[in-house]
Amino acid sequence: MSLSGTIDAVYVRSQDLRRVCEFYGPDCVPADLVCSVKRYIGAEFLAVRVGSDWRDEPFDLAEDSRKFGEAVGLRLRTRGGEDAVVFEHWKDGKWVRRLTFTPERGWDRVQGEPEPWEAKAFPEPLAQGARMPVLKGDALFLVLLSHFRLPGVWPD
Repeated sequence: MSLSGTIDAVYVRSQDLRRVCEFYGPDCVPADLVCSVKRYIGAEFLAVRVGSDWRDEPFDLAEDSRKFGEAVGLRLRTRGGEDAVVFEHWKDGKWVRRLTFTPERGWDRVQGEPEPWEAKAFPEPLAQGARMPVLKGDALFLVLLSHFRLPGVWPD
């Protein structure tokens, strides 16, 4: 799998499409997702926002994670060796892990306790201010999909 481009996505832990749409509005989940929910059987989260904007600022998922118990925010940019990420994991209204990597600044946000998936994605523990390990966007995306059981959506 080789990804190229940018994803800006928010996922909430829920398989109740009706409840999610009541909270976010009927247009929150892409129409093709509603029509083909079967391809997401086994996913523990639903994508409630999928776009292709890049910003290296934090997410605010307090309300989302209070309502659904858990939320994940992911912005990932893949550009041939210049991959960047903003990742946030929230539970019950509070963030538990925040990571930001850009080629220009390295790991400029490493907050919270390391999560189990990180050992699969990175050869060494992450440290704020470090330039290494360099982010491999494709690998990170696949590890996150697997660990959190996220639906594999990518913006067109």
